[in-house]
Amino acid sequence: MHLSLSVPNIWYQADFAFGENRLEDVTLPGLPMVVAGSNGRVAWGMTSVDGDFADLIRLQKTGPTGDKYLSPSGALPFSSRVETIAVRDGVDVVLTVKETIWGPVLGDALLGEEVAVRWTMLDPDATNLNLIEMEGVRSVNEALPVLRGAGVPPLNGLLADDKGAIAWTLMGKIPKRRGFDGLYAEYWGDGAVGWDGYLSSEEMPSIVNPPQGFLVSANHRMIPADQFDRKLSQDFPGGFRASHPWSYRRLK
Repeated sequence: MHLSLSVPNIWYQADFAFGENRLEDVTLPGLPMVVAGSNGRVAWGMTSVDGDFADLIRLQKTGPTGDKYLSPSGALPFSSRVETIAVRDGVDVVLTVKETIWGPVLGDALLGEEVAVRWTMLDPDATNLNLIEMEGVRSVNEALPVLRGAGVPPLNGLLADDKGAIAWTLMGKIPKRRGFDGLYAEYWGDGAVGWDGYLSSEEMPSIVNPPQGFLVSANHRMIPADQFDRKLSQDFPGGFRASHPWSYRRLK
């Protein structure tokens, strides 16, 4: 992953050996797993998806003092929580976060209206340690459901095994939008638009052993829009970084 080096660094080389298992490559501090690497039979890596996995929700406030908002189940009161941010060599910052059933209310208004944000990574279900199961997979086919079920931000997952199979799939929670495509902030109060949960493992798109014999992922669109009915992004990168090395090799 092309992330800048820093001190302290983000990635750390790791080598795990236990029983018959041997894993090596890179991990993040505090995680009991290899994030990207190899178990000797299967190698895996990932790149970011320039996708749209958050929505701004226009709030229809109601009640005598505007202390409620409309939801599909009627008028609901806002809730709140307190967050404390520790400041080194300074005074802690205490924030009161106003919340809805969809997510927190942003501090800044949108065109004069309060908006809440619905984001996959604010959902506790979007985080898990399932990637640890990569230690025991023996093929691309065994690895695909592990990557699809990993609790990570939405990513491109890439695989190769020692039998020569290769694959790509999406990772993380991908929202199933209903009634809209996420381009604009919408009212969700009447239930006409919203999220119907997330794509299941079976609904996640994949490419396995493509005819060209290789896979390249450089944050661009991996599958044509007409082959997948869910809008993942409003503006994918153009793909020039993915196409240039192979075009250059053909010219040589």
